[in-house]
This record gives sequence, structure tokens and C-alpha cells, in this order.
Amino acid sequence: MTDQTIEKIILWMNKLITELEQTVNQPFLLQIKGFLENQIQPFTITFDVTSADKKITDRTNIPAKLLNEILWRTGHLPMFYDNAEYEKRFLTFIKSTSNRAKVIAIDTNIIIRNVIPNLSKQFDIYDPESPFYHSTFPIILISSFSLVELSYQADQRFKNTKIPEHLKKHLNDISIAKPHVLMALIGRQTLNSESMNLLMKLKTQRGRRGFLALQKIDSLKRNYPHIIIKSPNLVTEHRATTSTHNDLLIVLDFEFFHRNTTSDLVFLSADKNLILNAESFGFKTIFIKQPHHNTLLLNHIGQKKSSKLTIASITKIIDELLEFSPYIEITPYIKNTNSYQELPEFCWALTADWVGRSISAHSATQIRAVALAEPKNIIYLEKP
Repeated sequence: MTDQTIEKIILWMNKLITELEQTVNQPFLLQIKGFLENQIQPFTITFDVTSADKKITDRTNIPAKLLNEILWRTGHLPMFYDNAEYEKRFLTFIKSTSNRAKVIAIDTNIIIRNVIPNLSKQFDIYDPESPFYHSTFPIILISSFSLVELSYQADQRFKNTKIPEHLKKHLNDISIAKPHVLMALIGRQTLNSESMNLLMKLKTQRGRRGFLALQKIDSLKRNYPHIIIKSPNLVTEHRATTSTHNDLLIVLDFEFFHRNTTSDLVFLSADKNLILNAESFGFKTIFIKQPHHNTLLLNHIGQKKSSKLTIASITKIIDELLEFSPYIEITPYIKNTNSYQELPEFCWALTADWVGRSISAHSATQIRAVALAEPKNIIYLEKP
């Protein structure tokens, strides 16, 4: 690895895998490690990346319910899992012909859960990355209040609360053996007694959720036809203090748009109560229910070509995990007869947020990567 910015994190992952294959010259596993902030425990997920059909071979301390959510967010589980009625509504809306503009109004939770790109991919409606794909996607309608809500979340840092002692102890312990993790988080190439105090400036899980969701909005704006609606209902000087009030303001934004246009509009939300609220305004609605099963739904992976595990999709899983964990450590292993041999020269720590970020870097869709073998070799990976 050279100290340079690589255009996409997926390209970097592919390069890492290629270097491993050339150096190791035998099958290996890729272990993803982190710390689930809300569950108060470290976790690991192990991928077999050298086989033709890549798969998850093991997981430790990551609840099935959470892993199902991440697999769902990354398109490995159907968006309408156990929800045939709403899948039919969606396909009817997409396939219907009309002289009116089709508009999909999306709730904040639809943004966070990455629903639009996965719907377009799973139903082969639209591929923004292909210059030869001519099918157009409906206009995406985003409420300005979603931006306000997510911006407020993104500012949630440990300094505003208190860094949990269990997390601080964990990071302190891991920094002794693997200082690249702490270096990635605080943005320093050397560690001293003040290093742990810098963690107070990092975003909490709520902050990371808001920040990463703002990046997803940027991606939607780059890749899909869209409108940001700001109705007279939004007063930016006053932030709503309850989620119910927040939801009402978003629905009122969409009601204002619906009332003042002739568009064919449908409202998507993962909140059943908000669906009922929107229906009271006369909207077409589609409920997006994510799987909440306590058993891992791995049998669904690979049923469709688009849901197979690939290096690109594993990278997207890592990206989603960075909401739940402050860092992700990538650790390759060679599987011996009765044990696993770690390859420290290929260990990396990734973080989506770090202390000392410049304003320009803070708004960019970047991930910081620091190598265990060369902790001063910091690179910045741009997300696709």
C-alpha cells in the first residue's frame, strides 16, 4: 500500500484482497472486528473471501437481529421481506403509466436504511452507474426537515454526554496492542497521555447515524432525480423536541407538495404509525418493514444474483457497521488445521469519523484507513 487517496473504498478492498492472494498463496479468511457501542461488547464477523461463493463463516457477539438489519440495508435481504402486500403496491406504482410525474416521498428512516438504491437494484428499475441504462427512476422527494433532523443528530458527540467507561476502557486496551485503531480515531500519528481525552470529540452512535445518513442524501442527490421540499411548515430556528413532532413536520412538507402539484405521489416509511398519519392526508403509502428476526436469515443470501456476497457488498456491510461501531478493524487469517494464524502486516483500522477533521474533509464521503504495520501511513478512501 502506498500513501495515496484511492478513488473508492471498494477499489482499495479489491487491492487488499489481491495483495493477500498474491502474498499468502493459500485460502484465507477476512475477519471484521469492532465494538458495538449500544450493546457494550466487541464483535467479530468472519468472511470467506477466497471461495467463488463468498460467505459468512462465523460471527461472535453480534446479535442476529442487528446483522439481519445490516444485511437488509446492504441489499442482501429483500426490501419487502415478509411484506407481499406492499411489494405489490410498489410494483403497481412503478409499472403504471401516467401523464403525471411520479414522485416517491421518503421519510428519514428510509434514508438511513438505504432503501431507494436497494429497491432500484432489486427490481432492476434503475442503475445510476450504467450510462447505457435508460429507464428513469421516479423523482425522489426529500423533506428539508430530514436534513435538519439528521444535521442535529450528526452533532451528537461524546463531549455533549460522556464517553462510556466500557468503551473508553476497550479503546485504551486495544490501543496498547494495536495503536493504529486509536490513531485512526483521533487523527494523530503519535500517541501520548492526552490521546484518550481526544475521544471526547468523536461522534456517538447517534451522531454517526446522522452523519452517515447525510452522506446517503448526498449520494441520492448525485444519482437520482430529486427535489428537496421546504414548505412554510419548516421553521429552522426551532428544532422539534419530539420524534412525533418531527414526523408530523415531514408529512406536512409532503402534503404541501402534493396539494400544490399534480404529481402521482407515494410515501415510503419504515414507521407504521407515520404511514397511518400520511394516509389520513390522502397519500398513497408503502410500508417498508425491515426484518427483526432473532435468527440469522443467511438462507436468503444468494437467492438472487444481486444478493450474492461480493467484495463490493462486504465493503458496504463494513460501511453500515461504522454506524454501530466507532471503528472497524480488518484482520486477515490463514486457517490452519486446528487454529487461525493472523496476518498483522495486512491489518487495517477504518473510521468514518475522526478528531481534527477539516471542514472540507468533514463534508466529504471519506473513510480514514490506518495500517497496523505502518500506522503513519494514513490514507483517505472515498466512498462510492
